[in-house]
Amino acid sequence: MSATQTLPRNMSNPLDRMERLAETLSWQLDRTNDNEIIMAVGGGWADLNISLTWRGDLESLQFCCMPELRVPGKRRDEVLRLVSLINAQLLHG
Repeated sequence: MSATQTLPRNMSNPLDRMERLAETLSWQLDRTNDNEIIMAVGGGWADLNISLTWRGDLESLQFCCMPELRVPGKRRDEVLRLVSLINAQLLHG
């Protein structure tokens, strides 16, 4: 798709796809309304609390992820620096 082309306005809500993915992967999911999903995803170092909000009027998907990190004490400073570097690259860190 070239930069001058636009996507059709009648695209389906991307949260429908995310809901199917979460069900396939057995992630905990709560669809609070047509435009918001809240999920809990377990991992080795962190449990992730994820919120996805679809704004059809702006054609944007807001993604918010709040990890509950379990970091070994020896690696804590390294992980804090990494999180700071990631946040510096985000629009709203």
